[in-house]
Amino acid sequence: MIGRLNRTAKMKAYHERHIIRLGARSRALFAGIALAGTIQTASAVVSLALHDEFSGGTQPLGSLLVQFTDIDATTVELRVTSTLVGTEFLGALYLNLNPLYDPSSIVFSAPIRNGVFGADPAISLATDGFQADGDGKYDIRLDFDNAPPGDRFDQLDIVTYSISRPAGLSESDFKFLSLPAGGHGPFFAAAHIQAIGQNDGSGWIAPGNSVPDGGATLMMLGAAISGMGLVRRFIGA
Repeated sequence: MIGRLNRTAKMKAYHERHIIRLGARSRALFAGIALAGTIQTASAVVSLALHDEFSGGTQPLGSLLVQFTDIDATTVELRVTSTLVGTEFLGALYLNLNPLYDPSSIVFSAPIRNGVFGADPAISLATDGFQADGDGKYDIRLDFDNAPPGDRFDQLDIVTYSISRPAGLSESDFKFLSLPAGGHGPFFAAAHIQAIGQNDGSGWIAPGNSVPDGGATLMMLGAAISGMGLVRRFIGA
């Protein structure tokens, strides 16, 4: 009887050690992903993690994930996912387009909305027509509601569009830097975040310095989660 109890205790200690090791490895993987300014994704996907404040404003605790995914030869899906924290909300999002294309040649579908926020974002298109504070000029701007608080695009809200261009469009057509103008950047995308912290601050965020391209980071992230049991200028190719 005593021997059986000892074996049971040893087995329990063995499993506890492996759980601790798995947790440590997973935390290390997540830390590595958090340090990457741009999440590396599979081919036919461009994924940008916006979290670095660049204008001298207030650094938000949360971030945004912007993903472009090929649908077919003329259509790309744009998905904007908020992981903003507390009262933080997205005021405006700035994106780039292949400078060989006229922005007026792309067409946004009606949005698919997940979460609770106000009117559909207002979309503006113009070549180098929109400057993010202290950064360069962008071709696409999405403006989101800023009042009342219940209408804001904030915690865990998601909006998805299909963007089409009859002459052809791919996710790589959005992998361009802003036209340099101002003391910061250029960046692949930028966003204005408001109502940050107790002092109601604001800041402008962008991806870090990594170049978005093909890779396996999201596959590694998914594997880590499963293992833990938690159910304007082209750069690149």
